[in-house]
Amino acid sequence: YDLDDQPDSWILSDPQQTKWKQSRIEINTLNENGNDVFLIPGEEVTVSNTKGNNVHLLVLNQAEFIPGSGDGAERFLRTTTEHTVQEALNILDADALAIAAHPYNNVPFLQKLLLKRSNWTMQDASQIKLAGLQILNGTNLSDLQRGIKNWITQLLEGSKIYIYAGNDAHGNFNRYHQISIPMISTHHNFDQILGQCRTAVLKSNNKSINTIINQLRAGKCVITTGPVMVIECSADNYSYTLGDTINHSNINITIDCISSKFNGILNKLIVYFGALGQSIETIIYSKNWGKTTYISQEIIKDLHLHKVGYIRCELVTSIGRFCYSNPIWVKPPTLSES
Repeated sequence: YDLDDQPDSWILSDPQQTKWKQSRIEINTLNENGNDVFLIPGEEVTVSNTKGNNVHLLVLNQAEFIPGSGDGAERFLRTTTEHTVQEALNILDADALAIAAHPYNNVPFLQKLLLKRSNWTMQDASQIKLAGLQILNGTNLSDLQRGIKNWITQLLEGSKIYIYAGNDAHGNFNRYHQISIPMISTHHNFDQILGQCRTAVLKSNNKSINTIINQLRAGKCVITTGPVMVIECSADNYSYTLGDTINHSNINITIDCISSKFNGILNKLIVYFGALGQSIETIIYSKNWGKTTYISQEIIKDLHLHKVGYIRCELVTSIGRFCYSNPIWVKPPTLSES
């Protein structure tokens, strides 16, 4: 609802979409001169969930502007937005990527009341064209844990859905500073600062925006507040990584963990297996480092998995910074997902 306003107004709409078009020109210019640095164009679109409330959809690499004015406060007490979740997903370009923005974060009461903002429903979050969930959004750990819990529920039910990190920064560079009560007060803190939470994508030899989008779409990424881990599974001379499906029951896992002085020493690694249809995951490996170390390679040999499910990992440092991986899917050759 900001990108379609006139350049000198935050209320009046611009049929020419000057702001939108200018942003794309600037991004393309920077990408042409940026060597290995890419800016991925995107917008955060207000869409309507299955309950008729406003939620946000992160859309990356979409050529055309998608309107979503339901909670822009540009029309007094008019909170109906242009598209439902499903309608917005249906008009995406083939090269675009859609992610549920902060799907389970706590929504302030006034935003619920005046802007009809709400959370994503499980039905909305299970849409086939949705790549996944931006569950790490700033550093609010209660929001993150709520997101992890809902994500695990979907995974155990058989949904192949991935997680992503962002900051919802909207201009918060060194400090969060936003409106508390419109026209009356503002507030600030150190949450949702640009670069505080990141999505780290597995490196590819083909460096382009479309390659990054495809890696994100395939779940070949981790979310992190600092440390990083790279997971590789091997079986019968085949290698698998994040987002891949292993068609073997006897596998080896190698996990490379990296941190730094800024992010703290490596503290704890947990490897989970989730069997489809179960209510909880199983811990198949854990590591507590009892010494000062910033780099470690953990190897799990001859792991026997005879159920359809997934493997995922969590890494935490001594100062509480963390990294969560996306799943590697497991489907033993004699079994089916049913």
